[in-house]
Amino acid sequence: MLTAVKGHYDGTKIVMDENLKLMTGQKLIITILNDFGEADATAARHGLRGSLSKYANPKLQEKEQSAWESAVIEKYGNA
Repeated sequence: MLTAVKGHYDGTKIVMDENLKLMTGQKLIITILNDFGEADATAARHGLRGSLSKYANPKLQEKEQSAWESAVIEKYGNA
């Protein structure tokens, strides 16, 4: 059985926020969460902006505007 339990680190040990009976030797998976949460995810997204710009081909950007329409015409004809 897999159970998720919230908890915290009190400076010396990990303390579960819920009273859960564990057996000696029972295997656990402990995931450490970042205190900053959503702020870090937003910063990471902003930090990646423009990271692929070195691969951009300005000559192809004009074709991107009509790429879907061109693909449909190529596949199904001009109906």
